[in-house]
Amino acid sequence: MKRAYSVVTSFWKHSPFALTLLLLSGVTAFGEIITTDRRINWQGNVGVSGGIPNVTTVYTTLNPSGGDDTAAINNALTACPANQVVKLNSGTFNVNGLIDYQSIGSGKVLRGNGRPTPPSR
Repeated sequence: MKRAYSVVTSFWKHSPFALTLLLLSGVTAFGEIITTDRRINWQGNVGVSGGIPNVTTVYTTLNPSGGDDTAAINNALTACPANQVVKLNSGTFNVNGLIDYQSIGSGKVLRGNGRPTPPSR
């Protein structure tokens, strides 16, 4: 046992590039997480078909209620005409249910006002 240890120790001491060679030989094996036969070409498959619609007419603007906003959002989307926007003002909207796009009709846009500014420290 002692003999094997001294041979390995001697090898590493006299071969300064041995560790580098060992690491480089494993790069390709460890760098490929998903094999090529399981990969998906996402080019051309992301985004909205035909691009994001440029709908600018705002039907209504909602403010966060501090409670569950699910019903208010669903009601606004249901009443919204096609090709118009239900805008969400800045803030945190609590959605504890489903926003059911299939039952409210098509051509309606739910748009946020952007990320709120974080409070200063």
